[in-house]
Amino acid sequence: MKHAFFWIPALAAGPAQEELNRFVGSHRVIAVERHFSTTGPSPGWAVAVEYVDGASVQTDARKNRIDYREVLDSESFALFAALRACRKRIAEAEGAPAYTVFTNEQLAAIARARPGTAEQLGRIEGVGASKVRKYGQALLEVMRSASGADTEATASGGAGAP
Repeated sequence: MKHAFFWIPALAAGPAQEELNRFVGSHRVIAVERHFSTTGPSPGWAVAVEYVDGASVQTDARKNRIDYREVLDSESFALFAALRACRKRIAEAEGAPAYTVFTNEQLAAIARARPGTAEQLGRIEGVGASKVRKYGQALLEVMRSASGADTEATASGGAGAP
């Protein structure tokens, strides 16, 4: 994965904003993080874009899908898969599409951040207080189980140790 960084002045965003929009429109973006800052020569937005190299935007929606095996390390991907299974159970119980519970992008962010509390879970972009209240406990249990399995495997000398 690669990163690109942009500074968007608050009072004269025009050209810088156009540059950011051109970049985002022509790359396969994994995540965007932004922070407003009043330090420096003028107030503005610091924007960090995480993207996959060589994967430009396609017109076919199926080609735009992100293969999270490629963008997550193996441990994070295992947690991501467990979180997706949890999301599927929740969605089926609610009779709702899975993406309305959490998007894959949100689950990947959770797998990367590995929040241990509801408060930390709520800090992830797109995971508001309502989702934390409705689904937070289930997700935190999945993460505790996953970290417990990792701890047990490490303590026993590996997953296949006698």
